[in-house]
Amino acid sequence: METLTVGCKAYFDSFVDLIPARVAKIRTEYGVTEVTLILTATRGANLKGDYAAYQRGQAVTTTTLHAVPRKSVYVRNGQYRIRCYRVEVL
Repeated sequence: METLTVGCKAYFDSFVDLIPARVAKIRTEYGVTEVTLILTATRGANLKGDYAAYQRGQAVTTTTLHAVPRKSVYVRNGQYRIRCYRVEVL
């Protein structure tokens, strides 16, 4: 089973697509685990290409539900599938 740790490569599961990222920080506060990701690609550009919803280098804070280790993602029948993974909080 894969583990989501600080510094590992991950995907940000957004409305646009799975966006490549790196895990910068994982913290638990009030029973909720938050993950801060630094995006490593630009995604979600409009038709003209002058605006992107997610920019490279942007910091995104989300729950562990939307931060997925890269090795946990595979393609089956042309669709992304996500295997089980754990989150390691230091």
